[in-house]
Amino acid sequence: MMAVTRLRDGSRRSLKERILTKLKEKGHVERFPAASLELIDKLIDDHPPRWFGDLNGFLDDVRGVDQQLESDGRFQRLKEITVREKLLEP
Repeated sequence: MMAVTRLRDGSRRSLKERILTKLKEKGHVERFPAASLELIDKLIDDHPPRWFGDLNGFLDDVRGVDQQLESDGRFQRLKEITVREKLLEP
């Protein structure tokens, strides 16, 4: 929880900018899809900055590992954000 607090206050912006990439590179999304989803849900407010990363790709990766998470409220909230904020990759 301390890591989430540090990321939220902006003191670790460079990590926050790369978190989606790092979760995938380190295999966390594949091994811990629910925990990865929980972390990103806590980090992203309703209007994330564009520099945050490929949120839609992250959700696709999570769904690819565990389709049941697609019905999770956190997944649905993040998916709604990608549509509303036009964070979909072309």
